[in-house]
Amino acid sequence: MNKKTILLTLIILFFGIGLFYWFQIRPGNIKQRCDAQANQGLKDNNFGVNPGISDPDNAREYNDFFQKCLHEKGL
Repeated sequence: MNKKTILLTLIILFFGIGLFYWFQIRPGNIKQRCDAQANQGLKDNNFGVNPGISDPDNAREYNDFFQKCLHEKGL
């Protein structure tokens, strides 16, 4: 292989890795952080520890915290 082929292959490889990170790994990490932040927001506002189906207000408040966080992080 010549140097141009190797360079082109490396550029395509790094570009592919970058796209995979941006569209697969980054959103997953953001969602994990937002989940933790939403649960902490519930604790701080005395809504309880776990949002659940049994408490619609709790679940609604969790969802508000979670959606706000996602919006702030760009998702």
